[in-house]
Amino acid sequence: MPVLAARVGGKPRALQRPMMHLEATGRVRSAGERNFTRFFPMAAAKVA
Repeated sequence: MPVLAARVGGKPRALQRPMMHLEATGRVRSAGERNFTRFFPMAAAKVA
């Protein structure tokens, strides 16, 4: 989160809820716990 926050000009705490929403919808996945959590984008599903 600190890396993303620095790029968008915000604070890491402000990104917590949006990341939870993205994870719930399957757009990102997380690995790790607490301070060592990393987020990874998921591949877009192909629409037929």
